[in-house]
Amino acid sequence: MKTFKLISMQLADDDALVDIEMEDGLIINKEDEKGTWLVEVFADHKYIPYFQDA
Repeated sequence: MKTFKLISMQLADDDALVDIEMEDGLIINKEDEKGTWLVEVFADHKYIPYFQDA
C-alpha cells in the first residue's frame, strides 16, 4: 500500500473547475487485485452538494 499527501483538489463542474478548500487530504493506492485507490479529504460542509450530485 502506498500513500500520498493531497495538497490541492479541484472538481470539474460543467465548464469550470471548482477549487476545494481542504484542511487535509490523503490518497491511498490500495494495490489490491482490483487496482483501487482511496481519496480522503477533510473539507468544509459547503462542498457536500458537489459530492452528493456526483
